[in-house]
Amino acid sequence: EPISLQQVMHGWSDASGKIHEGLNRALKIPGFAAYWTMPIANRVNMANTGSKTLLGIRVFGENLKVLGKVSNQIARALQAVRGTGSAIANQTLGGYYLDIHVNRLNAARYGLTQAAVQRIITMAIGGDPVSTMVLGLQRFPINVRYFRNLRGSVTELKQLPIATPNGTFITLGMVANIHYSAGPPEIDSQDAMTVNYINITTTTGNTVGYVRRANAAVRGHVNLPAGYTYEWIGLYKQIQQANARLKLAVPLVLLLIFILLFVSTGSVGRVLGVLLSVPFGLVGAIWTLYFLHYHLSVAVWVGIIALSGLSVEMGLVLLLYLDVSFQQARKDGRLRNKRELFDAVYIGAVRRIRPQTMTVCAALIGLTPLLWAKGAGGSVMRRLAAPMIGGLATAFVLELLVLPALYFIAMQWTLRKEFNTPAATNDTDSPTKEGGTV
Repeated sequence: EPISLQQVMHGWSDASGKIHEGLNRALKIPGFAAYWTMPIANRVNMANTGSKTLLGIRVFGENLKVLGKVSNQIARALQAVRGTGSAIANQTLGGYYLDIHVNRLNAARYGLTQAAVQRIITMAIGGDPVSTMVLGLQRFPINVRYFRNLRGSVTELKQLPIATPNGTFITLGMVANIHYSAGPPEIDSQDAMTVNYINITTTTGNTVGYVRRANAAVRGHVNLPAGYTYEWIGLYKQIQQANARLKLAVPLVLLLIFILLFVSTGSVGRVLGVLLSVPFGLVGAIWTLYFLHYHLSVAVWVGIIALSGLSVEMGLVLLLYLDVSFQQARKDGRLRNKRELFDAVYIGAVRRIRPQTMTVCAALIGLTPLLWAKGAGGSVMRRLAAPMIGGLATAFVLELLVLPALYFIAMQWTLRKEFNTPAATNDTDSPTKEGGTV
């Protein structure tokens, strides 16, 4: 029986009751945090942000020692934030380097230049290509350097022989000072400033809410020195960029819908009436997201934008049916009072029930299977389809109930002078003509 990714991470029990520990427990090492992600996604995230996790913090500063201290303080403050899985800062100090400083004066006494001594050091420690091995179409360089036991310690390196121009040999320790020194294991920079990274894993899906709590914790427990600051990177930064684009895309979509509706109807009032279909659909979309515990994301917003287009389309077609019924009643002389206007609106709404039901059912039948989509892209498809499914259901009901009523009120106000005439008043209680009641 196949096991899921969550079972691999957190463990599972088989049919016999035997408990299998997951990777999180098997690799639980003090001081280390396991972070599970897809290889390509991890590489892309590291290339874009420099962080090894999906969410991280980039700390800016000048002094590496102070930068490391501030980063560790922020990481400790984040440990107490609800939803934090781990928060580990990269250590700016702690690396060791082998420093070889050539004494130019001593080297000159033996007829050596600094470049000559450095060539010997490069050949002995790093290796120097002396030839190439040919194997068919392949070429392999042949490098020569000292054995590991001769270049693995300061004492042995000091005994490295160097030939002088007069034919004698001296040791490297006679013309160079060799020692180990502490330094940074890695120096990162961003925008010409030295930075350090804090890698964060979370146990919550609400990234924006977690970042809000984390910022409050950092402000309360960390005193940033002058010239030092931090910013969130990774998923949170992507959310900010997506929100910035959506702030432009959503109003632009609504503006285009307004323009197209105005070109189609030629009336601002009719456009506003059709646009009421959008909040009708948003009612079901928001409730569906609430029941499924989905947070607002780019996929959800795309679904809401598509829902807005479908809701407006259904509202426009309903308006067309109401207009056709209204014009036919006027042509037949059946708009002499409010009762006959009500009958005309009623007939138009009833005629729209069947085609609107077919339209909504076709969309729901096509979208509902996406709620159980799995595999690559399944999570995105579920969040795209959920607001459309719930929104279409409420838009279908509310449009048939509210829009005809608003249409009746608007037309009643438009024809108020005709209804106030004596003839219309005398005919108020008269029976309607054929087609007046359904």
